[in-house]
Amino acid sequence: MDEAKRRRLLAHDVTRIRMRRITPEEIDAYVAGGEAMGKAGAYAIQETGDRYVETIDGSLTNVVGLPMELLERMIKAVGYSPEDFKE
Repeated sequence: MDEAKRRRLLAHDVTRIRMRRITPEEIDAYVAGGEAMGKAGAYAIQETGDRYVETIDGSLTNVVGLPMELLERMIKAVGYSPEDFKE
């Protein structure tokens, strides 16, 4: 890498999730199933927690853990193509 061209990019993405109303019985069953344990927000949208989601405003991959659309824009901003990183 050419040290003179070295840059650091910092960015974030925001995603808003709207959950539907959940009955006390649904909450009890969900917690009893164990899926809520160890999850940020007590649900994993990529597992069965998506059944409680009404709308997603933003990046789904941001909710899962890494906003791929933002990452692609950042890669392109420093002069690369995402294809440059494929094996």
